[in-house]
Amino acid sequence: MESKLKKELNFNIYGMHCASCSALIEISLKNKNGIENVSVNLLTNTATMTVDENEIKTADIIQIIENLGYKAELAEEGEKKKP
Repeated sequence: MESKLKKELNFNIYGMHCASCSALIEISLKNKNGIENVSVNLLTNTATMTVDENEIKTADIIQIIENLGYKAELAEEGEKKKP
């Protein structure tokens, strides 16, 4: 039996301008296997989600976001968004 490797990941997202932008990203990520508990925050330009790394890789998540027209990067652990 294969164990699931789930972890919470945080991403910085650049280029969001309105609630429709954040909603588009959130819906697109929620529809992918291996991604759960997605929350995209327009005010902090971040996305938080639980990821099963056996099903989807970090690079794939970044590519999904970038295919929507935004820039994304994995936030460093403990990183706080600069004002």
